[in-house]
Amino acid sequence: MPPRGVAGTALLYKLLGAAAFQGEQLDSVLAIGKRLLDGMKTMGVCLESCTLPGQSSKSHSLEQNQMEMGMGIHGEQGRCRVEMRSAGEAVRSLLGELVAATPPGQVVMMLNNIGGVSQLEMGILVGEAITGMQQQKQHQVVRLVAGQVMTSIDM
Repeated sequence: MPPRGVAGTALLYKLLGAAAFQGEQLDSVLAIGKRLLDGMKTMGVCLESCTLPGQSSKSHSLEQNQMEMGMGIHGEQGRCRVEMRSAGEAVRSLLGELVAATPPGQVVMMLNNIGGVSQLEMGILVGEAITGMQQQKQHQVVRLVAGQVMTSIDM
């Protein structure tokens, strides 16, 4: 799985800022950052692309019955396009890839709403993710972050 930060970078910035605020020296903060980045895995889903600032149209388009897995926050095309899936199927697909790419142990799970998901829909996605993580035994979620952490225009 190629590295892509998306909302993980916001979590990284928060954790490094907290370490610096607590008095950690720069070399220690850097080491923490490298460790976090080495373990970070992210993947996103979109139903349409975004309009980049200064552009008059979306960066690319999807068919009506498609969703894009692994998209970028600036409208970069994702890893693949698949037929529209239910929330549960999409979450299970993402979790399957992320869990397979992550060594067993404790994890922080973040569900970022890039901007186009209602609070009700986000609640459904969070519920599906929690259920999916409880069903697998390799990883223990020690912290859950969910909401609009890093957003994009009209995506």
